[in-house]
Amino acid sequence: METFTTYLSNGKSVELCPGGADKAVTHENYKEFIELLIQARLNESSRQMEWLREGVQYVIPLSVL
Repeated sequence: METFTTYLSNGKSVELCPGGADKAVTHENYKEFIELLIQARLNESSRQMEWLREGVQYVIPLSVL
């Protein structure tokens, strides 16, 4: 049974919503599952991207870019 959980690229399992480990994916809610999955995967590197942005900004003002 598929639930509202996924594995991130670091191998860590996360719930896509509160109680996701207990919420089964069904034909009726699969679109919600897909949206939450996409958001989790797209946002999993947001902290690293912020660090990269700060590093670039330290060398080059963002207004120049």
